[in-house]
Amino acid sequence: MNTERQVLQGATEAIRRSSPYTPAKLDTLASSNGDTILSKRTVDEYDPEGAHTSQDELATYLEELHDTMDSSTLAVKGLIRQRLLELALAGVMVDQVTGEVDRSDDIRRLEAERYSHYSPVLFKAALCKKIELLEATSVPKDLEIAKASLLDELDDYASAVQIEGEEVMLEQPSEKTLTVVGEWLEGQFSDIFEMINTVESDELDASQLVEVFNLAIDTTPDLRNNGWKAKVIERAKSAVSVRASSREVVVPSQKQVSKDIAKNLVVHEVFGHALRSGIAESNGDEIGVAGTATYSEFEESFEIALEQCLNRKYDPNRGIDHYVSIGFVESLGLSQDKVAQLTKSMRQITLAGDKLTPEKISQAERMAERQIRRTFAGMTDIDRGIAHRKDINYLHGLNGAWKLLNAIAEADQVDEGMRWLLSAKFNPFNPIDRELLNEMAPMPSSIKSVVEGV
Repeated sequence: MNTERQVLQGATEAIRRSSPYTPAKLDTLASSNGDTILSKRTVDEYDPEGAHTSQDELATYLEELHDTMDSSTLAVKGLIRQRLLELALAGVMVDQVTGEVDRSDDIRRLEAERYSHYSPVLFKAALCKKIELLEATSVPKDLEIAKASLLDELDDYASAVQIEGEEVMLEQPSEKTLTVVGEWLEGQFSDIFEMINTVESDELDASQLVEVFNLAIDTTPDLRNNGWKAKVIERAKSAVSVRASSREVVVPSQKQVSKDIAKNLVVHEVFGHALRSGIAESNGDEIGVAGTATYSEFEESFEIALEQCLNRKYDPNRGIDHYVSIGFVESLGLSQDKVAQLTKSMRQITLAGDKLTPEKISQAERMAERQIRRTFAGMTDIDRGIAHRKDINYLHGLNGAWKLLNAIAEADQVDEGMRWLLSAKFNPFNPIDRELLNEMAPMPSSIKSVVEGV
């Protein structure tokens, strides 16, 4: 008879094996009419039998795990439930383009269950911040009436958001935080940044970016010793991705970035997503390698905060547009066309400056189109209007990230704090996650005062 420890190890391996069948592995592209659709390669390569086998295996492990307050068991059970949702979501997305039945309702339901941490309170805070930023934007006289009308409409939407409890204000970093955390990042990774500076061209292509990533990996023992690699891949979407299950940082072949963006990607992808996994593996933290069920609610925002510290510049817009677009749908029920119209208007106000030229109008349209493709990542025209909730993670954990970074900077515990925050793929504001990590890495006092209120 298997012990609880053996069942936990088996379940963790089963979760890792199921990774190829999750939405994160479904390659998408923008169609000529502006939709986001699954690429032909994804449809051809998706293995429904393999996905069903993974679902059955995980469901069996969920039944075998005991009802207990043990943090490891609770964490694995949470991961299995989450992965079962992801497998179901990927399956209905593929069905939507290969089958004969409209699965829109299933996609909408599974999106809501998988990203149930969406917060109307945070949406209202993001919308109010967006209004504040737009109010501070100067426009030419011929746009003043349009700007005032847009702000009135957005104010009405903010007032209409129904929330329980108190409103929140979005956190921001202190100047000290931007400086000392930025200095810490440069101190850790200056050789990698210097390599980027020596590239002769203004931009790095995919191969050059992989070379930089591999140098970063090779000079970081927790990544090098655990077999991490960066490589160029062929796929339609252009985003750089970290695949903890296979210890890879993948760069689409068409990717080109500026030197500044390359530095941000090093911090965000290699010394963020990948390193948290690598350190966890070195520490024998099996759950922290691929991540807890709530790690993504913090990690994406945390990496965004680190980018801004590296650049010594706070950007209040980061993550807000995603949350606002999704909130328009989830909290206010606005249609895709209405969200597109509002997004275009907000972009035009932001870009106008002294004069709203035809070039700026075209730029606003392109930016709005990209935003709408991300927010409404439908698989066919018939599921139009379903908000793709994943991008809420670009803002959801940012308040917590800035609170923690401000605390470690103020207490002069940057080194201890950063090493703790990077020690696994976990959410420091989740008590089960903290309990798991604290068995291997002690929490600095400045962080404890934030997450436990002491």
